Amino acid sequence: MTSRFASGKNPCRAVCHARDLEDKNPEQGSNSAGATCKYQASSAVVDVLLTGATGGPSSLPTQVPRTKATAAKLGVPPSRMESAGPMCGFAAQLVTGQVVEVIYTPKLSDPSTTCMLAQVVSSVGLMNTIEGSTAE
Repeated sequence: MTSRFASGKNPCRAVCHARDLEDKNPEQGSNSAGATCKYQASSAVVDVLLTGATGGPSSLPTQVPRTKATAAKLGVPPSRMESAGPMCGFAAQLVTGQVVEVIYTPKLSDPSTTCMLAQVVSSVGLMNTIEGSTAE
């Protein structure tokens, strides 16, 4: 089962309805790991990465500076978490083997909830890919 999001490689569609992240013009881009998107919302900055490779979270270099990735759980897919200061990244593997990573940096919320919020945004992004609600 391949979602339109996974095949379309548009990470800007991943968190379009998550946690009040209203940004009408998120910045699309890319890096050596894959396609990227940056949301600038009033409550947070959220960076999303969709890898082109299919090696799962363990094959992805850490995206949060000055951190070491640790294994995490979000249902069945292999996942990992990265946390440093107010930033938290959460990566989970799609059925295709590609990885969606969400890096959440709060502007207004309590930094102690950052990793929980990164998981919530990741969960919504993964559900969007499964349900196909991220169609171009």
